Amino acid sequence: MLNFLKSKERKQTDLIYEIMSAWHASCIASVNNKKSLKEPRVIVGTILFFIGSMDNLCKSADFDDSKFMTSTINILAALGYPKEVPGPIFMNFYNPENKQSTFALNANTEGGRGIGIFLNKKDPSACFTFSNLVKKWSEDPEMTGEDLYLFNMGLKK
Repeated sequence: MLNFLKSKERKQTDLIYEIMSAWHASCIASVNNKKSLKEPRVIVGTILFFIGSMDNLCKSADFDDSKFMTSTINILAALGYPKEVPGPIFMNFYNPENKQSTFALNANTEGGRGIGIFLNKKDPSACFTFSNLVKKWSEDPEMTGEDLYLFNMGLKK
């Protein structure tokens, strides 16, 4: 479709996708031990990290919660994360009835902060925040009871 025929929202979503693609590629490239990206805690941390990044971008685009959620799940899927994985994590992390674990909150916050530095300060080393987190998460790869709620729709802590 010709760019000038796209809606403003579609143009914003396309731009967010392009930014997230570059950010995601930089973050993944910064990880020395790529095998660690397959560990359960690292997968969840990675998704929370990139949800935080998307949150930062979607706030700038004035997306409502529904558009934020839909865009995030679709863009994460386009980046290689199965849609069925981020959905429950997303819904349970943002559920006000759930108390977020320190792990989940830190991963999400650092994703938003990191992409802000990456874009606003044009600092390519911002992606090393991600690699440092992956290293930390892989040192303790098992999900704890505090973190398992992220996978369970309707399970209250």
